Amino acid sequence: MSEKLLRLEQIVKLRKCGLTYREIGLRFGITLERVRQIINPEMYKRPVRPAMPQHPLFIKYKRDWLHEVTGYSKGYLCRVAKGVQPMSRSFIDRVCLKFNQPESALFTKDNGYGHGYRNGYRNGYRKL
Repeated sequence: MSEKLLRLEQIVKLRKCGLTYREIGLRFGITLERVRQIINPEMYKRPVRPAMPQHPLFIKYKRDWLHEVTGYSKGYLCRVAKGVQPMSRSFIDRVCLKFNQPESALFTKDNGYGHGYRNGYRNGYRKL
């Protein structure tokens, strides 16, 4: 077993024996707060952020590839994919031109994703 694990076990054992956080901290040269974190690690874990939904176009095609094909910056593509920024008309037109597919095949009406212009709609399509 590593030294770190042995040290952690010793800290927990000393706490169970009745020593205070301060006494344990003085023995090991750490602060009371660090002793508390070692004894109750669940209290100090960061919450897991839920994954943000992405437009189906960005699930099917990688952003790096879309960057190369369309010429739009990776930052713009990232913001659009996460729904932070609405898709521009020129982006939609360029994607349709590059993929040689109609807008209806690549961008679905109101799939419940994000907020666009004009009460959530841009040219009849919900921002994706």
